[in-house]
This record gives sequence, structure tokens and C-alpha cells, in this order.
Amino acid sequence: MHCAVVIVLWLFKAPMTVTDQTPMETVIDMFRKLGLRQVLVTRNGRLLGIITKKDILHFMKMGDTIESHPF
Repeated sequence: MHCAVVIVLWLFKAPMTVTDQTPMETVIDMFRKLGLRQVLVTRNGRLLGIITKKDILHFMKMGDTIESHPF
């Protein structure tokens, strides 16, 4: 029964969201501090897309300046 409780708790977690105006620096900080795998990107309450941990790692590898990239 313990596994069922864990699965139910996992399924009912509210997803993390950011807006399309959230600076990349903030998003990267969220991934680091909260151990996120993905965040939802919204505008005016509507879903625009999903940023994954892989996306963040790729962005950082490209050497882009964080400050110049809001979503």
C-alpha cells in the first residue's frame, strides 16, 4: 500500500510554472534549488510550452548570456 500512496502523491503535485517573461537566470536557479525536471511556460494563464532539464543544460552549454534571454 505504501507504493500506491507515493504514486498518488506524485500524481497530484502541482506543476511548476513560469511566464514567458521570466528571466533564464531565475529559471536556472529554480532547476538547481528545487531539483526540477521540467517547468511549464505560460502567458496570460495559457500554456506556451515546457522547458526540460535537458533544455537548460543545452542552453548553458551553448554559452549564451543568461540575462539576454527571457522566454
